[in-house]
Amino acid sequence: MGDQRRLACLLRGVNVGGRNRVPMAELRVALAAAGLADIDSFLQSGNLAVTTSVSPSELETIVSGVVKQSFGLEVASIVLEAAEFDEIDRSNSIYEPAMDPTRMVVITLREPPDAALVAESPLPDPGVGAVSLAGRFVYQWCPEGISNSIALTPWLERRWKVTATARNWRTIDRLRRVVTNEQ
Repeated sequence: MGDQRRLACLLRGVNVGGRNRVPMAELRVALAAAGLADIDSFLQSGNLAVTTSVSPSELETIVSGVVKQSFGLEVASIVLEAAEFDEIDRSNSIYEPAMDPTRMVVITLREPPDAALVAESPLPDPGVGAVSLAGRFVYQWCPEGISNSIALTPWLERRWKVTATARNWRTIDRLRRVVTNEQ
């Protein structure tokens, strides 16, 4: 156990399309009972910020375990540290401030993909828009809206054998401000 720090935790596939229902208020209570502190949730799609001294991988295990125990769901979670939000900004070669932040998607992978799998199955051509990979982040610009774009997350999980979850730029920015204490 180290110093207390703020981490973002993204739950994979909760409260989407009526599936994997996890009431965020109940989740916050269950996570507090598991020893986590200063828990915030954003939207209903599994975006958390917590203060903890455990490692990111330990937090992923705790959160997924609490979701399983409290709601009976097998749900992956992926943790982002404060410094990784700077990396998300720096490595995004697509997004510009004039773009609609709800149409820019950041897909966070639990770990960087295996180079051989990426070489074997490069990112698909999105048709309209753009995609790029940098480290453990995949960026997707969806100018016609997310629902009208290729669903990259399941493709990445299937082809690259990674755990992944997607958030739009507006949600990533909100999490960044909470985790890094920006106003």
